[in-house]
Amino acid sequence: MKIEHIKGSRLKGLGNITWTFPASPAYLLFKEETQQQSLIELLLKLFSPQTPQGSMKLFNNISFLELVFSSDENNHCCIRQNYLKDNNDFIPTSALIKDEITGQNVLFTDSSVLGEYIFDIKLQTFQLGVIVNWSDIEDLDQLRQRIDNLCQSGDEELSPLKVKACLGGAMQKLNEQKGKMALVKAKYDSLRQEWEDSRRQQEEERLLVIEINKFQEGEAILANKIDSTIKIQGRLSLLNQNPDYRELRRLQTEIMNSEEEICRAEIDLASLTSDSIVDWGFLESLREECIEWADLQTRVNRYDHIIQKLTDMITKHEIFLETCGYEGSNEEKERISRLCEERNSAQEQLQNSINLQEALKNTRLQYSEEITHLQEFAEMAAITEDDQYRVERWEKQLKKWQTSKISRPIDRTLKNHLGRKSIEEKFKSRLNQFYERFHVQNSKELQNRLMKFRDQKKIVETTQEQITQLQNKIDNEEALLKIVHSHNELLNQAFFITNAADFSSWLDGWNSCNRKRLQLSHLHKKRQTLIERSKIETNSLHSFTIGFQEKLIGWNIPVTDREDVLTAIFKAAHILRTKDRAERRLSECSAKLQTMLSNRSLDDLFEKLEPLAELEKEALISDENRLESLTSWQKELSEMSSKRLLAEQRLKLLQKRPSLVALEEEIETVKKEWMSYESLLQAFNDAQNLFETSMNTWQVNNGNALKYEAAKILREFFNQRETREPQSDLDMAKSEYFAYRMAIAQLALNYNTKVPMIFSIGKMSDDQSLWNNIIKYLTDLACSRQIILTTTNLKVIDKLKRVGWTQIAG
Repeated sequence: MKIEHIKGSRLKGLGNITWTFPASPAYLLFKEETQQQSLIELLLKLFSPQTPQGSMKLFNNISFLELVFSSDENNHCCIRQNYLKDNNDFIPTSALIKDEITGQNVLFTDSSVLGEYIFDIKLQTFQLGVIVNWSDIEDLDQLRQRIDNLCQSGDEELSPLKVKACLGGAMQKLNEQKGKMALVKAKYDSLRQEWEDSRRQQEEERLLVIEINKFQEGEAILANKIDSTIKIQGRLSLLNQNPDYRELRRLQTEIMNSEEEICRAEIDLASLTSDSIVDWGFLESLREECIEWADLQTRVNRYDHIIQKLTDMITKHEIFLETCGYEGSNEEKERISRLCEERNSAQEQLQNSINLQEALKNTRLQYSEEITHLQEFAEMAAITEDDQYRVERWEKQLKKWQTSKISRPIDRTLKNHLGRKSIEEKFKSRLNQFYERFHVQNSKELQNRLMKFRDQKKIVETTQEQITQLQNKIDNEEALLKIVHSHNELLNQAFFITNAADFSSWLDGWNSCNRKRLQLSHLHKKRQTLIERSKIETNSLHSFTIGFQEKLIGWNIPVTDREDVLTAIFKAAHILRTKDRAERRLSECSAKLQTMLSNRSLDDLFEKLEPLAELEKEALISDENRLESLTSWQKELSEMSSKRLLAEQRLKLLQKRPSLVALEEEIETVKKEWMSYESLLQAFNDAQNLFETSMNTWQVNNGNALKYEAAKILREFFNQRETREPQSDLDMAKSEYFAYRMAIAQLALNYNTKVPMIFSIGKMSDDQSLWNNIIKYLTDLACSRQIILTTTNLKVIDKLKRVGWTQIAG
């Protein structure tokens, strides 16, 4: 990659610039070294993170740096980096990459860094391989130190020996603090132990306070129970001493109710005599007749009320019987019961038929197996009783012939002299032919096989009979289903009419219906009796009313007022009756109360014994149980009081300790100090190990290559044999330093010649030979890599012009 063009506006230290770089090596001549440094800083800022676009609104002075570069594939790209000025510093804000050929922007992600995208290297590699700052050092020791640093770490500013010395010194100082940290650790452990003790004590105090409060609550509850029990015992004793208290209280209530009734009756009579034409004297003269008439009227009204209630109940029963759906006869009950029994029996048989199907299936399988077994004896079916008899006769003849005295001579004669079969052989041959037909060897086997055949045949016939019986039972399933369906329809119809779920509920309803019928009969009889009594009382009341009317005629009351007077008399009669009954009841109750009280005070009894319902409930408990409970509570109260006093004493004996908050703050402070030391010690150990590992790794990977590359540069461009005058140690050190620095630049890029090199020259020595060799090396390197040299020294410019370097105009 080669830089073709650099353009900038209002850049720090550079101002407005426009540089065009040729293909040959080129140089930039600056007036001041600060301009060189400004260029390097701008290039390094390409590796800085981008400031968000929104921040651009905070600044007005916007600067930019624009680079145009080309690759080996002749691709040209333009990079524009914008900067914002903030307190004399330029902050990179945004970047734009555009293809110069197509004119399209190149996709550039926000997470990327522009410098890495342009040069395809990291910042550290850029600083080592692209930016080379040269400044003559006249101190030989300093030069050798830089060379050693390059050889050991690849960084001339980094001295491994100094780093190791610093780390060692720091570790020594840390190790000197171990004694102090041990004290800090001991203090931390002591504080932790004190915190644990305080926490345990605080928890113990909390538990003691809870325990004391619990004891106090328990004591209060027990004391309340004991006090309540003692009071109840006293009240029960007083109630036992006054067993007539309930009657006294009832009499007192009756007296109070009677007094209220008398008062209301007097008020009603006074109101009646003041508002009507009937005076009190007239009513007093008819007092006995009015009371008697009122009694009659009350009885008649009571009869009418009871008759009406009975009529309502009769109507309700009749409606129920009409709508319940039950006939109420025993025939109906027997019919429904018979239907249920027949249906249940049929359902049970149907349920059994399911098992019969399985049994039939198993029996048929068994029948098939038995038939198969029977077929093994199929030839035995051809044997008749004659065959059995004939075989037995043949066996007897053979046996008889074998035991005969003449059998052997005759058989030898027939066989030897006549050449014919012997009689014994004929007998055996005939038997063998018969046995072979039935697959047996002798008569015994024949009998056994024949017996097995007959037994198996019997088993087959028995199994077939079982199949027939099971099939007959299963064939009854259709008839059973008809019974179940027909009976279900009848039962469901009966259940639907009576709103019953099953026979049990139907039977309950039937029994209830019969009870209702019996009750209805009793109600009719009772109502009829009351109607007859009511008629008698009504007739008596009617006669009494006529008598009143006749008296009114005798007392010269006008005809127009007689109806009102009679109505008023009737009202007064009821009032007088109520008052008379209340007065009699008051007199009786008062006399009885005074007799029963004697010298006792009812108010005192009422105050001590009420509420009586609660006391009656307590009276159900025996005195022994109450005394046992009271003794148990008193003992428990004494034990609880003792425990509470002990807990209070333990609470007072607990020593006061610092608060947990103060201890925790102190613990945290000591812990931070101790942990900081531990972390720092571990960090230094890790740093030492990491540094040594890093240096060893660098030496293994780059040490030999660096020495080889540096030696190659010295051999090719700083050969001492070509110089006529011997070089001083300082000049040789400078040459060696340059060789190692260029070797590091090459190794950092892994010999990548696509990236340009910017060689910045600061101060220069007067050693012309050294600079001739340096320019020679740079000129040779420019053949494979773009070299841009920056300087403020005119002497170098003359040397560069002589070897073909081009000055870049700005």
